[in-house]
Amino acid sequence: MSKIRTAIVGAGGVGAYHDRDLIDREDVQPIALCDTNNKSIERLLLDLKMTPDGFDQFSNVNLLLKSTSLDAIIIATPHGHHAGQVRACLSKGVHVLVEKPMDTTAADARDFITCAKEAD
Repeated sequence: MSKIRTAIVGAGGVGAYHDRDLIDREDVQPIALCDTNNKSIERLLLDLKMTPDGFDQFSNVNLLLKSTSLDAIIIATPHGHHAGQVRACLSKGVHVLVEKPMDTTAADARDFITCAKEAD
């Protein structure tokens, strides 16, 4: 069985929570971290007792999507950034788990659902 190749966007507290869970799973292979603050990525890797060579690191989600082949992504950034990040991932056919709130408007949240159905 192949592992689910995942990335986490947002290396703060919520992203760290997800990363801790993912690294313990046998069916998941976390391969990339993305955050606008490189120090946040360094702090997360130190906290997880992991070396940077185990993860590709990116400063924005579009670079991550262009450079990495993913099955799924976790969006754990401030909710004001969700709309562009979720749409970018869904347009590439990547499965998305987005932290709450899904977005800042109901219209965007409904659009995510439409985009996900179209990508399926």
